[in-house]
Amino acid sequence: MTINPWNADKPYDISGMWLAAGVCQQFINRAISGNKMVGATQYMVEKYLRGASDSSLSILVVGSNEGNMTVGLRGFGFAGHITETDIADKAMRRAANRYNSLGLTNITQIQADLNKVAIAGPFDVIIAEGVLHHIDNIDFCLDNLLKSLRPNGLLLAVEYIGPIRFQLSDLNLQWINAALDAMPRQLRPFEKGVRANFPPTAEDAARVYYVVGSEEVIRELDPSEACIGEILDDRLRSKFDVLERKGFGGTLLSYMTGHFDFARSNSDPFARDWLKCLINLEQTVIQTGILKDHFCFYALRSPSSG
Repeated sequence: MTINPWNADKPYDISGMWLAAGVCQQFINRAISGNKMVGATQYMVEKYLRGASDSSLSILVVGSNEGNMTVGLRGFGFAGHITETDIADKAMRRAANRYNSLGLTNITQIQADLNKVAIAGPFDVIIAEGVLHHIDNIDFCLDNLLKSLRPNGLLLAVEYIGPIRFQLSDLNLQWINAALDAMPRQLRPFEKGVRANFPPTAEDAARVYYVVGSEEVIRELDPSEACIGEILDDRLRSKFDVLERKGFGGTLLSYMTGHFDFARSNSDPFARDWLKCLINLEQTVIQTGILKDHFCFYALRSPSSG
């Protein structure tokens, strides 16, 4: 039986991923808010929830999981009612305990599968962070989110919009491995202390490189992972009025977990500087039109006719 990795007995560990690297977080912040110190949640509150202290406002957080978005909203001053939903019951229980320990109130939790269940509104704002790309029945889900919004209500989303189940093109795959092969061996999974400051040799590159997992492998790990991919971008833009759409890469970096020492970059300037090189390379292949962003921030409004 497949186990939902987002609903294990302990929170999902992202410490080795690009998203946990401080320099990547600052890049993402700048791409979304224009300020490396202002993240997506703060940006949402400051730009789209100007009445953050107005307790009459209501928000639906879909894919709430461990409660990070809800805690963030409260931390930046949102005082209105928060309804949150997720399919992961264990994660939601941990979130509830977290809210209790922090003294956070005016929060309703609903365990639900957005492929099958509609959440009754109305809500002023819906926030989705890393959840919609897991919804196979995306038209059903988005249509119901639209129905649950007040007129001119907002959907704010931070989502993966890359290839379905990470089935990368040969072009994308070769750029990932070319970028990795430009890194010092000490930041890659090679023998420690051996030619540490050299780039990989041709022999090294032939035995240690990123490989695209098959759809079957991805399904086995998580049947919902990236199940609609780039289709999501089309659906969001066709069903909502787009106020903002800001890509923030992930086209190379998001696939490098285990192949580059992201965690080291948080404490070691050497690793941090080389990670900046990877970020610059990723942005160059995107800005020159070779590849596209695989992650995107959206600010969307329900159509006036909806």
